[in-house]
Amino acid sequence: MGRITDSLSSSVKHPRQPPHWTATCQWLCVWGLVLGLTRWTLAAAQPNDLITGQLLWQSRDSREIYLQVADQVLHVHPATGQRLMAQTGDLVTLTGTGYRHPGRFDFALADNDGLHAPAESSGSVYLTAGWHRFRADWFNGRADALFAVDFAGPNLPRQSLPDRLLSRSGPGNTRLPGLEYRCFQGAWEYLPDWQDWLPVKTGICTNLDISVRSREQEVGLQFDGYLQIETAGNYTFWTRSDDGSRLFIDAVPWQWKVLGPAPLPVPQDFQPGQSWTNGDAPVWGTVTGTLTSTHYTLSGQLSLELTGPQGTSWLQFPGRDWAVPPLFSQLKATGLCQPVKTAGGRQVMGQLLVAEPAQITCLAPGPTATPTLTHLRQLRTQAVSGQRTGASLCLTGQVLTAISPGGIVALQDYTGVVLIQWHEGLPAVAPGDRVALQGTGALDHNCLYLQPAALVDNNGLHLRRDRDGVMYLPAGRVPVHLSWFNRVNPYALEIQFQGPGMPRQKIPDAAWSHPLASPNGALTWQPGLRFTAYQGDGRSLPDTAQLDPWLTGTSKNVLPQAAGPTDKLDLEFSGFLNIPRAGEYTFTLTADDGALFFADEQPVRCQNFGPQPLPTPTALVPRQVLDPDQNYRWAEVEGTIDYAYERDGSLFFELGSEY
Repeated sequence: MGRITDSLSSSVKHPRQPPHWTATCQWLCVWGLVLGLTRWTLAAAQPNDLITGQLLWQSRDSREIYLQVADQVLHVHPATGQRLMAQTGDLVTLTGTGYRHPGRFDFALADNDGLHAPAESSGSVYLTAGWHRFRADWFNGRADALFAVDFAGPNLPRQSLPDRLLSRSGPGNTRLPGLEYRCFQGAWEYLPDWQDWLPVKTGICTNLDISVRSREQEVGLQFDGYLQIETAGNYTFWTRSDDGSRLFIDAVPWQWKVLGPAPLPVPQDFQPGQSWTNGDAPVWGTVTGTLTSTHYTLSGQLSLELTGPQGTSWLQFPGRDWAVPPLFSQLKATGLCQPVKTAGGRQVMGQLLVAEPAQITCLAPGPTATPTLTHLRQLRTQAVSGQRTGASLCLTGQVLTAISPGGIVALQDYTGVVLIQWHEGLPAVAPGDRVALQGTGALDHNCLYLQPAALVDNNGLHLRRDRDGVMYLPAGRVPVHLSWFNRVNPYALEIQFQGPGMPRQKIPDAAWSHPLASPNGALTWQPGLRFTAYQGDGRSLPDTAQLDPWLTGTSKNVLPQAAGPTDKLDLEFSGFLNIPRAGEYTFTLTADDGALFFADEQPVRCQNFGPQPLPTPTALVPRQVLDPDQNYRWAEVEGTIDYAYERDGSLFFELGSEY
């Protein structure tokens, strides 16, 4: 089994309690796979039954964990919200109940999680006669809704769970008919930890009836109670759902114990894109290649493309507190190697999961990129058309306000102020800090977006439409990345450009190229782009760090049919675009559904020089007409709050004044 393959859209979490807001007087002046599982019961009193393994990799949220257990790599899927506080290389033990099939261990009896079309999953377990704790979790995104559970057992053909076998707790030790349910509202990629959410509705239902939900879409249900087993024996349970679901019987929460670090396994040597001969199982290995692309996923996860004589592999890495080497550096990385199928049907070394900076070594650095803009006035001058504008930046200034990580930062240099969408992958900063930022950004109105910073943003579930972006580019080959998804047909995908002395036109096949690298790092250029295909069913571009690629290959242009059928598809194109002469270029991205286009994507580095006193704010009054030298400046406003509202996690005031 690979990693979760059906997650697509971004989620918005509603906290248990509303945030506490404070007001200040200083303001910035800005105008379907079926699984047969075997149950394992683990108990601390039986050491031989414990899972003991070495941690090789885990996702940020511990949703997926890979352990080296004896001579195999085991993919572990714990309870939602449960985290393993351990480092790569630590030995850990696990107690609780779970279910195992070859290469995988799961807390749920039947696991059908994620955003996806109708799909089925199953699990088998031996149950004694009597009552058993029973729980089922389900959620639906923005599409059709389905949830059903069947079972089969001794002298019982496959059938729906009958009402008479389901019950809930009554007074004392009695049982009452039906199940308890709790209903939640939200936009999720996976089933969340319901303990972090407040139910909008609760009640009793006779069976697993999703009609009790509070609304049709972006809704979840948890059913809880007991299941009566009349005859002891082996039982199989099937879940059919759209979207995600998980089924639990007699679940005992997992307990992790960290025993401490141990030497990691001896890695197997791989070349990027070489043929894979290890079956479907991941392998602890080392990959050496030339860095030919850097890209940040929508969650800020860093993807590095390593190229060798036989092809490419993508390295997935959190990217925090690590200076990304320049393009065309020689890298050696150790991590969890996974196969990917090519368009020709072969399995190749396609993906490397890395957890720690120490697992990556730069053998020879590439040439350092030269930024084109060094202060905010240059950026605003280039963005005078009002279009989204990308640039290679090197900015030094002082932080005026900071809601980080993952919030808004106001940065002032000697030419003005800009609001920055401060991604959680960047180090936290505080008001007063003097910082230097270097990398690629995209200015949209008065907000500067960093990693990921799409030059053209046409994301979302929509019909055919165009979006533009402008960027100054040097002559020569420029690295590019294009992400596109389509939920259902019809579809559209095309990119055009215009520049100095060149009218708007579709980018021709001859302008695209991708490299191959010799063992010594020398590059040869091949026509076309590389693509990686993912499958899923969402309403926006997915976070590919949470998905397993199912197909890779090359394409002569940005072609939506590159991987075959276009329904429920995400395509990631990478390569280089030949820019005939230096100058300002406008890119028009046509898409149905969503797409993002990145050009000259350089990771952002942030250096913090420490705090300094904040500047004296300029005194202003509400609705004052600003002079050019007052706009985008740190200011102080005094007035009466006439109106206040919350939007997108921020609090807005309307101030009135007698003046």
